[in-house]
Amino acid sequence: MSLKKEWKKLWKKILAYLGISKEKEEDATSPAPSGPALNWCWGGFNGSKAKESDKARIKNLKLTSSGMSYSWESGGCEDLGASSEDDHTHTLACLFLQDGRGGKFDWISTSRRTRSFHNIDEGYCGWSKSAFDASKKVWFCICSKDGKRRTNLISADK
Repeated sequence: MSLKKEWKKLWKKILAYLGISKEKEEDATSPAPSGPALNWCWGGFNGSKAKESDKARIKNLKLTSSGMSYSWESGGCEDLGASSEDDHTHTLACLFLQDGRGGKFDWISTSRRTRSFHNIDEGYCGWSKSAFDASKKVWFCICSKDGKRRTNLISADK
């Protein structure tokens, strides 16, 4: 039996032990090949069905104590549904902790390459400031408002 099949079998046993059905697992998380399984538990938005875009790609996540910045590798929010580089009404800034918990924390556009952590600090839509502060690493992506597409996932150590 291959390692991949053994891992899937073990994962199914763990889920069964915890009383989580395959359907519940798929609703709550989306696989992220370059990061953790994303648990969209905060922010009032579920992007678990969003497919990674090959056009809108981000890079260079940098963190400060009060916010973050990133840059574009290719494309922009227009590839996710925004009407212009300044349109922040169609794309969401999404952040995830090292363990995969997270979600939307702000609106964003191609031209808005920085975001503060003010909403997280204030507990926006369930965000846990203490969990955020304790996480040693974060993951970031931008997701379309309709939840169908997102950028790649990038990370930074805190």
